[in-house]
Amino acid sequence: CVSYSEKNDYIFLKLHFLLWDAKSFNGSELEKKLENVVTISKKIGVNDAQISASVSLAATYELNNKNQEALDFAQATLALNPPRYNHKVTLLQISGMALFKQGRYNLAENYFDQALALAQSNKSAFLTALTYSFYGTLASQKGNYEKAENLFSKADIVITLVHDLGSKNDLNSRIIGYRAKSQLMQGNYEKAAKLYKDSIDLIQPFATEKSLEMAELNKGMATSLSKNGSSTSNKYDAIASYYLEQANAKNEKVSCLLSFVPISCK
Repeated sequence: CVSYSEKNDYIFLKLHFLLWDAKSFNGSELEKKLENVVTISKKIGVNDAQISASVSLAATYELNNKNQEALDFAQATLALNPPRYNHKVTLLQISGMALFKQGRYNLAENYFDQALALAQSNKSAFLTALTYSFYGTLASQKGNYEKAENLFSKADIVITLVHDLGSKNDLNSRIIGYRAKSQLMQGNYEKAAKLYKDSIDLIQPFATEKSLEMAELNKGMATSLSKNGSSTSNKYDAIASYYLEQANAKNEKVSCLLSFVPISCK
């Protein structure tokens, strides 16, 4: 599990988000490891370790589209009343995403509203902006593009309150990438291409650490350019293939809802 200080919760969230994406882990292997941690933590009464592993396990179930397992585990962990609001917000997000993929949209929105309220009440600009960005991409996935843009705009405002530069750049890149995906889904290919390029430029200095993100963003760029009749799409397709090969070698994976290109959740 990841240990952190109350004064350094931005770093904890960044590390936890790497677990969320299952970086460098195979999904089934990670599930087994986390299940063991949860079981052992229960036996020896280490509540913090149990909750940390439980949060990561619920996220991994969602990542692998085991939506009922993700929902059940997230709810069971919330029932333990985790002492750290960071964990509660993440569990509410996971619950919302699992419900969304089950087609239970109103309940999903209710959980994201709760996650936002909790992040805001604890004055966490990072978590508030992150939740807005996730909420926005869910709205976009449902075809509610106006609501999605409104949520992304709210995230933009909150990001100005995030002081850690690394966290701010990561959030900016993520929101721009989700906006690009939304524009691509609407058929606004020129706007999508510009946004994809902006997102790529933000994370380019960290490309070796963000193989999957680079693969998806470049694929989105290639698709947008191709739909717009540009021959330069081949260049970005090649770049996407290069980074995808690296991502696959590291067993990187992302939730279908949080990808930067439209993919099926089935």
